[in-house]
Amino acid sequence: MYCSNCGTKIEDQANFCTNCGQRVVMANNSTAPHPSKSNTTERFYLGSKEIPKETCDRIDSLITQDDFDNATDLVMQVTGLSRSEAESFIESHEVGSWNVHTIRDTSTPPEKNAPRSGNSQGLSTKKILCIIASALIGLSGLLPYVTVSFLGTTISKSLLDGGDGYFLIGIAIIGIIFSVKGSKIATILAGAAALGIFFLENSTISKNLDTGNELARQMLRNGAGYYCLIIGAIALIVCSVLIPNDR
Repeated sequence: MYCSNCGTKIEDQANFCTNCGQRVVMANNSTAPHPSKSNTTERFYLGSKEIPKETCDRIDSLITQDDFDNATDLVMQVTGLSRSEAESFIESHEVGSWNVHTIRDTSTPPEKNAPRSGNSQGLSTKKILCIIASALIGLSGLLPYVTVSFLGTTISKSLLDGGDGYFLIGIAIIGIIFSVKGSKIATILAGAAALGIFFLENSTISKNLDTGNELARQMLRNGAGYYCLIIGAIALIVCSVLIPNDR
């Protein structure tokens, strides 16, 4: 049968509902009623055992009426204590003095504007890697792209000397902006543009060198800007394509 107060299914021989403490009425219990919804924000404990507030009220009511036997039976049913332990509790209990824990109502839906957890509040690993790759591209325009050593004298040339370094700095700024925004296509295009400048510069250098002048080739060395450009351009494309957006 079912409790007429809270709708909990209980044993046919029970005198009290084990959920709410209501005395069982032996009539009209064949159908479970629909218990009302509660927004309870407090939890009541008898020792370490959590019990419903209605049960606490029922025990207090029985004690007030000097109905100690039924109060003891109810305590035994809801806590599993022995009779001697239940009687000891009834003797020492003061009406209304329960161990109460206030809790937050978890059924309340979250606010629409509540901040989301995880990397949504900061930069993901993908964005950080793309920013680093873009920074390398910008750095390649400032550092020496090639060096020439002749008779103990070393001459370094950066891409700023020819004007292409400014393009690389612009590409780097664009790459950083769209990396932060999470625009995959824009960062891929930025990496492709930097890679295009890399091949263009190498093609220009090769044409300016006399293919028969092996000495000139031996004097020419790639600088730090050369390696920053190729590494940054490839890394920006790879990170944009292969790393998922939530990483």
